[in-house]
This record gives sequence, C-alpha cells and structure tokens, in this order.
Amino acid sequence: MRSRLKAPLKHLVLVGAALAMCLAWASDAAATCSSTDRQVLPSAAKLAYGGAGQATVQRLPPGLSDPIVGMWLAELRLENGDLYEQSLQLFHADGTEMQVSNGIPPVLGNVCVGVWESAGSRTVKLRHMAWNWAADGTFLGTYVFLATLEVDRQDNHYRGTWTADSFDVGGVLVPDAHAEGNVAATRVTAD
Repeated sequence: MRSRLKAPLKHLVLVGAALAMCLAWASDAAATCSSTDRQVLPSAAKLAYGGAGQATVQRLPPGLSDPIVGMWLAELRLENGDLYEQSLQLFHADGTEMQVSNGIPPVLGNVCVGVWESAGSRTVKLRHMAWNWAADGTFLGTYVFLATLEVDRQDNHYRGTWTADSFDVGGVLVPDAHAEGNVAATRVTAD
C-alpha cells in the first residue's frame, strides 16, 4: 500500500527543484519583461505552424470586430536582427492586451499587460507594462513597451516596430535597458 505522504513530498521536491532552476537561470538577469540571454523555445514555432514546418492559413474568428483581436505568437527582433523575445499575446476587443514572454523566467514576472487603440485602417498602437524584479525578490521598477502594429489583409499576420524602456523605483529612466526593433506575429487559432 502506498503511503499518502510520499506523493505530496515528491511533488514538493519537484516544485522546489523547478523553482531553484528558475532562480539559478535568473541570478544574473536584468529583470525586465524580456532578456536577450536565452534560446528560442522550439515548441513556440509549433504553436504558429502546427508543428509541420509550414504556416497554416487562418482566418479571423467570427464575431471579432478588429483584426488585432485574438491570440498571436510574436517574435521581436532588435534593430541588428538579434532575437529579443518570443511571446504569446492576447488582444481583447475591449482594448486590453496581455503578453506572456519567454524572455525571462516566470519567477521574475514574464507577464505584461497593456492597452491598445486603433491608429488607422488595420493599424493599432500598443502600450504594455510590467513590474521589474531582481532574482532575490527586490522590486526594481517598471517596464514600458510601445509598439505600432499593422495586421495584414488576410488577418493572419501582423508586423510593426517597438521600443522598450525600464524605469527604476523612482521613475527614472534606465538608459542601459533601452531596446527597439521590429516585430512579426502569426495568429494562433483553435484549428
């Protein structure tokens, strides 16, 4: 007969090990919503391409009023072409947005929330923000990401430009944390 304590202890050990790995990865992080110090997750490409290596043609789900509304797999690159991050983004019809980034470990806060508004035909302006944390749990300030995005006529992709800045706890800009570049995204659907 199995002891009831063994399974919870096993789970506690696994959770502790996962947390220790995240803290170890983040020990030198410059705690922003993203970091360029990591590899692209191979599973992220499967989300947009169905795992087959070819892009699938998607349509805007019925009932959505703006082409940006829905879920996207986005890839952000710096001006020199280096990968900044990949993210899953949710644009809601009420003008809010949420992003989960693979730029840093979740323990440091890889979720950003934002607001968007129309800036013309098939174009939106986005402002999203996150809290910045150090690996030891110290609050470092805020992260602000601004982007202009344009959805293609098939509603399958968007492209745009972005800038990102961090501010310390006093609201002072951290110049070394500035980044900017281009973004390309593919719609993710239930199909």
